[in-house]
Amino acid sequence: MGIVTVASSLAAGLVLRTFADNVLHGFFIIFTAAVICRFISWYFLAKMHEPRFKIKPDAYFSLFDFLLRTRQSNFAKFVIFASMLIFCVNLASPFFSIFMLRDLKLNYITYTILVITVPIAQICAFNRWGIHADKVGNIKVIRGASFFIAGLPLWWVINRSPLFLVFAQIVSGFAWVGFNLCATNFIYEAVTPQKRVRCIAFFNVFIGIATCGGALVGGYISNYLPELFGYKLLSLFLLSSLLRFSAVFLFAKKIKEVMSAEHISSKDLFYSVTGIKHAFSANLSHISLKEEE
Repeated sequence: MGIVTVASSLAAGLVLRTFADNVLHGFFIIFTAAVICRFISWYFLAKMHEPRFKIKPDAYFSLFDFLLRTRQSNFAKFVIFASMLIFCVNLASPFFSIFMLRDLKLNYITYTILVITVPIAQICAFNRWGIHADKVGNIKVIRGASFFIAGLPLWWVINRSPLFLVFAQIVSGFAWVGFNLCATNFIYEAVTPQKRVRCIAFFNVFIGIATCGGALVGGYISNYLPELFGYKLLSLFLLSSLLRFSAVFLFAKKIKEVMSAEHISSKDLFYSVTGIKHAFSANLSHISLKEEE
């Protein structure tokens, strides 16, 4: 999926670059290709076998029942945390493309490079996050990744050079793949199989509301925020980051790990996932050997 995302995004960028003099023709080609690919996808989906679903009455609970158990249910607390974080994320998330194309006036190739950097980073980090999640637990990874996610808009406030933003996008891909992977894994571990489908549905309902609500609020307040370094959207990015940190600090620690896991500090987890400590130690060993020689 990641490879397809990178390839299709790169192809779209090249098409727009080719039709730079008449960009509407480029978009026509891209949208037409998207329609064809979706019909092909639908064709294969129609050929898939649907296993018979058995309803168990004792596993039923309503959305109201779910909300009533927010204080007692570990999963409900996770849903609230994830929804609050996604709401804060989507205050700014829909407007990064606008900022790059309208305000920074990046060309389509530069824009495409910045866009595909995220899935490339995700492909590279996917396995590494998975290995660590198996050892230290999903919640530990979610907390660490959430901290990175909270700080992502600050990179755009600090510097808007395309080269610097490539690094920011690498951090974004690295953080989001850890969060998404472990959020999915946590749902499967925290909920019994009989209630899993309903819980996933409720989770998606809350995430959908948070995504829509965040984008609507962000679009509305962006017109009234003061300029930061000459751009109103930078004020929105800063606000989104501050609210993300608030959501992480207020809600993340209330979620308990449900699987047996090794104890590790957040700092050591960061060093282990990124490989910084290993590389630093290897460099020191190399220096020591040279001194002995």
